[in-house]
Amino acid sequence: MAGRLLVRRTDGRPMAHGRLPDAGDGWADTGDYASVVDGRLRVHGRFGVTQRNGYLLDLAAMELRLLSHGVPAAAVAIEGEGEPRVWLFVEDELRRAVPFWRGIVEHVLPAEAQPNHIEVVGKLPRTAADKVGRDRVRAMARRLERGRAVRMSDGAAPADDAELLDHLILRARDRGDRLLDILTAAGDRASAETELESFLDVLVDAYVDAPLGRRARARTMTRGRPSSSCCRPTPCWSRSLSSASSP
Repeated sequence: MAGRLLVRRTDGRPMAHGRLPDAGDGWADTGDYASVVDGRLRVHGRFGVTQRNGYLLDLAAMELRLLSHGVPAAAVAIEGEGEPRVWLFVEDELRRAVPFWRGIVEHVLPAEAQPNHIEVVGKLPRTAADKVGRDRVRAMARRLERGRAVRMSDGAAPADDAELLDHLILRARDRGDRLLDILTAAGDRASAETELESFLDVLVDAYVDAPLGRRARARTMTRGRPSSSCCRPTPCWSRSLSSASSP
């Protein structure tokens, strides 16, 4: 069983004032979520609770439950207008699609604990102590939340998703150094590189999965019959990389 980790001095003296929140009776609250396994203490992450739709959601408990079902993930709550929105970042080196993970999450977590949004990343940002970088994860969620708000307020959907993604990937690759500098200013270089790489991978995956526009609806032919695969035009960022690597 996992729970909140409290600590106290072995000599009975009070903890240094202000270092950790006082939990009463000489105990101090570390803010960590932990359990004892085979006599050894295992810290699972930071304790976090948010209230949404009348339910008190224990984000650390959600992560632990998901991990027990083979889903390594980090959950954060973003405050805003109305109810908090819960973002779940799933770590998956294979970068399987969100619907794949959504199906598992819906099976593992109760209805009231379902995240509002799920994002798949190749690797979660981590601190020097190899803990999940909560500040970085929360910053990622805030940026995604702001982008979502801008898209909703704009109200105009792109005519061709693939063309828009093509353009975004090209610009992100061209401005990679500048993006790294911006992300590093909010954290550290290693996390910034991981986050930028994950962002680019997500864009590429989205480009592959995006609905084809009318300009790209040609089908390949196999023995006179259309195959299940479609011919997507070579993206401009792929062409630029190919030409750059050519002698």
